[in-house]
Amino acid sequence: MADLMQKLEVEKSRWLVSGSLKEDLPSLPVDMSALSTLRSLIGTRHCWTGASTHDGEETILADAHKAIREKTGLDSLLILVPRHPERGDHIAESLRQKGWSVALRSRQEAPDQNVQIYIADTLGEMGIWYRLCPVSFIGGALSPIGGHNPYEPALLESAIIHGPHVFNFSEIYQRLHLAGGCLQAATPQGIAIAVVDLLDDEYRKSVIQNAAQALKQDGSATETTLRAILNLID
Repeated sequence: MADLMQKLEVEKSRWLVSGSLKEDLPSLPVDMSALSTLRSLIGTRHCWTGASTHDGEETILADAHKAIREKTGLDSLLILVPRHPERGDHIAESLRQKGWSVALRSRQEAPDQNVQIYIADTLGEMGIWYRLCPVSFIGGALSPIGGHNPYEPALLESAIIHGPHVFNFSEIYQRLHLAGGCLQAATPQGIAIAVVDLLDDEYRKSVIQNAAQALKQDGSATETTLRAILNLID
C-alpha cells in the first residue's frame, strides 16, 4: 500500500495506516450439526487440511501426506478444500490413479475409516474444516498466486503452514513469522516435517498462541477507518 501511495504521489502527511479490516472479522460460521457428525466419523484420527488449494498443490500435499503417514505410522486423514470446488472430481480422479482412497463431500460421501483423502469440494464450509483440523496448510502459495487469508485459521486455532509465495498478505505473514506464529515449507518433505512437528501438542499450542498475538493490533482497524472517513465528511 505504501508503494501505491508513493506512485500516486500522495504526501505522507495525508496517509493513514489503519491496519487490515480482515483483522476485525468474526470467526467463520459453522453448521454445528455437520461439525458434530464429521467429528464422530473421524474420531481420534489425526487430520490436517489443505485450504484454498490450486491446481498442482493437491499433488504436493498428497505426497506430503504419504510421508506423514510413513513417518508416524498414523492413519492420518488429509482434507483438501480446493479454492475452486468444481475441480473436485478432477482432483479425486488424479489421486485415485495414484492409489489413494478418496471421498468427495459434494457427492455426500463420508470420510470413514477407509478414506485417506477427503475432498471438501463445497462452498461456505471453511469454518468446519478449520475447526476440525489442528493444522492447516494455506494454499495459493506454492506457485506465484500470492497466498490466501491467514486470519481465518488463526482465529479458529488451527496452526498455519504456508508456501513461499504470499505477496498478497506479505505484511501479516511477516508479522506471523517474527512472532513464531506460522511455518513455511515448499516441498512435500518440508510440509511433512512441519505437520509432524505440529503433532506435538505444546509446540502446536505455542504456534497458535503466537499467531493470536501477532494478529492483535492496537485499536480496531475498522473503527480507525470509520473515524477517518467521518472526519473527512465533517
